[in-house]
Amino acid sequence: MDNFSFEKVKISPPIPKSFSNKPSQYQMSKRGQTCKNCGAIGTIIEDNSQGAYTCTNCGAIVQGSILINEVDFTEMSNGNSSRNGQFVVAPSQKQNYSTSTQSSIEGKARIQTICDSLPRLDNQPDVCDLAERIFKKALHERFIRGRTIEIVAAACVYVAIRQKKSTGYLLVDVADHIDCGVFELAQTAKRLSECVNESMPVIDPTLYIDRFTDELKFGRAAPEIKETAIQLIRRFDRDWIQTGRKPAGICGAAIMLAAKVHGIDLSKDVILKCARVCSSTINKRLREVAKTELAKNSINELRENQDIIKEEAQELPPAMQIKKELEEIAQNIAKKEKEPEIVETFSDDELKDVDNLILNEEETEKRSALFYTMYKSKLNQLPKDGQTSRRKKKGQEFSNTRTEDDEGVEVEGEELRLHDDDELMSDGGGFDDMGL
Repeated sequence: MDNFSFEKVKISPPIPKSFSNKPSQYQMSKRGQTCKNCGAIGTIIEDNSQGAYTCTNCGAIVQGSILINEVDFTEMSNGNSSRNGQFVVAPSQKQNYSTSTQSSIEGKARIQTICDSLPRLDNQPDVCDLAERIFKKALHERFIRGRTIEIVAAACVYVAIRQKKSTGYLLVDVADHIDCGVFELAQTAKRLSECVNESMPVIDPTLYIDRFTDELKFGRAAPEIKETAIQLIRRFDRDWIQTGRKPAGICGAAIMLAAKVHGIDLSKDVILKCARVCSSTINKRLREVAKTELAKNSINELRENQDIIKEEAQELPPAMQIKKELEEIAQNIAKKEKEPEIVETFSDDELKDVDNLILNEEETEKRSALFYTMYKSKLNQLPKDGQTSRRKKKGQEFSNTRTEDDEGVEVEGEELRLHDDDELMSDGGGFDDMGL
């Protein structure tokens, strides 16, 4: 028998034929494309039967639901043919999703939109993921009932920002991207944190210093102003000024003082626009600083020796300061009560002339008799039942005859005259006739 040599032959599985013009259902993608799952380069192929891009190294589907312009059919090993790809539901058609599923999809999309509109969140994708998890908890606890998905999604983003403590965004920054007020969003975020048991820790105001100084564009002096502003905020904390205050007002006052220390005159309007607070907030913070020991030093002294800012504070907490002020007020009132009161009496020398001005009984009787004698006729006159009208009526004609009414008014022609025959008037006189 002849000797036969056997060699190992690698047999590849047959590739199904396709009825389309394409050579195969498996086609290589563009060169240099990297798999996001395993990091392999050039291992992604296009699978027409599944309508997806698949990595041959790890088997991960890189992209699904690829759209094609023609319909392809593939001949199988048993002789049958099958259509490549799959049907995709048109966006215009309503999908049979439950209400909770639709709310979850819409909430995630809204959270993603808000996070994309905040540039500082690009380097922190975990904030968006945390917001989505909080939104799922809110759906499970039925927190969304009676509220819009938009405001709940914004509240989830803000709670996530507060927990991460490194984004430098304020509540008003999140409220700008939704149709909602700041106070309504703050109230919703507070109730959300209580409902889903997610805490909102207090944010250190120093986190906003970098953001505000970058917006103000101090140039080369920016690093020094940042350092001084941070030291001032820490001093405010030791002086009990930071406790219970919003961080924007604290940062605005600190940056304004730090700029003056370094010789930069920064207007208050620029600070208000950057920190997004009102002028009364900055004024209150500055007045509180003016009451501390730090305010006793001038700007030149702080510029020459900034270690003054780092000194330990000697101020009392606000509650103790109020108690001290109340005690001082009580002491002043007690001192006034102890002072003798000056009581003036009629026996004083200054009031002796008052007795001479008061009439005695005899003088009072004489004055009454004189008054009765002067006005005797008027006092004895009886009241009349009626009075004659003195008004000139429309169309009334006056006769030339002389008449006299009850009160001593003469009517002669169209003239009115007053007369009085009082016997107590001047001798033989009476009032002169007066023409009206």
